[in-house]
Amino acid sequence: MTYQTRNIISNILLFLEAVLLFSIIILFSFKLAFNKNTVIKKMDKTNYYENLYNETLDNMKYITKKSGFYPIILEETFNIEDIKRDSNKYVESIFKNEKIEINIETLKENIETNLDEYLKEKDIEIESTKKSEYINKITTTYKNEIRLMKQYNEIGKDINKYNKLSSTLLILFIIDLVILLIINKKIFNKKEYYILFFTSALSLLITNICISKILKQLYIYNNSITDVLKLVIKKGIHINLLFVIILLGLGILTNKYIKEEKIEIYE
Repeated sequence: MTYQTRNIISNILLFLEAVLLFSIIILFSFKLAFNKNTVIKKMDKTNYYENLYNETLDNMKYITKKSGFYPIILEETFNIEDIKRDSNKYVESIFKNEKIEINIETLKENIETNLDEYLKEKDIEIESTKKSEYINKITTTYKNEIRLMKQYNEIGKDINKYNKLSSTLLILFIIDLVILLIINKKIFNKKEYYILFFTSALSLLITNICISKILKQLYIYNNSITDVLKLVIKKGIHINLLFVIILLGLGILTNKYIKEEKIEIYE
């Protein structure tokens, strides 16, 4: 095999190594960022619970008025802490890919008590079926708001698929990278690892810039969920940027080492 051929093959392998290293860091960064604890922390940071409480209450008020009652019925039937508790349970169930039943018994009792008091005060009599229908609509609204409406199953399945796929790809990419590094070092005696580090760092930097621009246009389901997801993705970007700095540092060190090695050989 001629020197030129060996050099071309070696550079192709170096390019593949850079692609694999880039892919490993991207997968690892977002896998590290996208987890149950991070999502719950970001929900707290974005006032997710307060927003969801207000949104749920507004929907309940609309149903109450449409049913011919006054929204006073909804006073002290649930609070932000209830929303927070049930939302966190729901997030945990998504990442575990498990179904949960949201306990609405307390809410149901509170609504029923307030409704009875309201009807007694206004001296109104209604059929038990209408009363049950109204209570069911209110409790269903609460559950649907917590569970992101009909997206419950899809979200759980998608996250589970993502976790399995990303873990499998990470293992495969790491194995492939190690094999290519060994081949390039042992067979082709390639030592210019600074090219690998600089190429990967540049690719990560460009990717992060693109993701940041796309992030500005991101909208999923509602503003609250969008804000949470944006913060989670931003954490992934920050982890990526940390790797960019590390790769640049490694690139500078390996480049310096090779230059010193060449000087020694020349001398």
